[in-house]
Amino acid sequence: MNDIFRNLAQTIQVYIGSELKADPFEENTTVVLYNPIPIKAIVSDLNFDQIKYKMPSISTSKAKEVLVQKKDEKVVLMSQKIVIDGEEYEGWKENGRMQKKNEGDYIRIFAYSRK
Repeated sequence: MNDIFRNLAQTIQVYIGSELKADPFEENTTVVLYNPIPIKAIVSDLNFDQIKYKMPSISTSKAKEVLVQKKDEKVVLMSQKIVIDGEEYEGWKENGRMQKKNEGDYIRIFAYSRK
């Protein structure tokens, strides 16, 4: 698997940020993004049926499956935005937590575009 990852991996940009509540009565939040962190990942597209099966309750036409090394897990799980090939994606979260699958030395997440 390490050889496959080395040959097929591409660089993606992961943006970590923090949410600031400007007014607690309005419940408005502002997300402040920090500098991007480049990491290596294997990225594959998901078709419409795969999106509905793997990410229930998400309505989008563009989604990616991202496989990253276990050492980059914390960065990916804290991400607010992921840029893949110049397009912005967001990690699939349920109950405020990024959903992931552990696969040995790697983790798999799903990212979708809001556009």
